[in-house]
Amino acid sequence: NVIVPPQMLFFQPYKTSDVAERLLEIVKENGFHTNPLIFHVFSNGGCMVYSQIAQRLNHPEEDLRPQLDLRGVIFDSCPGKRRVLNAVRAFMATLQTNVFIRYSLGMMLLVYLF
Repeated sequence: NVIVPPQMLFFQPYKTSDVAERLLEIVKENGFHTNPLIFHVFSNGGCMVYSQIAQRLNHPEEDLRPQLDLRGVIFDSCPGKRRVLNAVRAFMATLQTNVFIRYSLGMMLLVYLF
């Protein structure tokens, strides 16, 4: 699994190319490039990383298509607008606790992300 850190997703999306580069290295290092690949990308971070991979796959000077047997992509819950408040709401929705704790933790996350 490759997970894009929230700080990168919200404040440094240009760095997702580094994550995409590392993911391609992991695929090659583990020999996955010799097998048919299906990427399962989740949420905005996964979609952003896959878009960087797609750009690399289709770049005329750096054609990686012969090196990867990419068969498909599953887009799961993406893309959407990157809004900090939506991230906080999603986080709060996962909490199985009382309302006071839920909103307190949501507020702390909001302060942390800003």
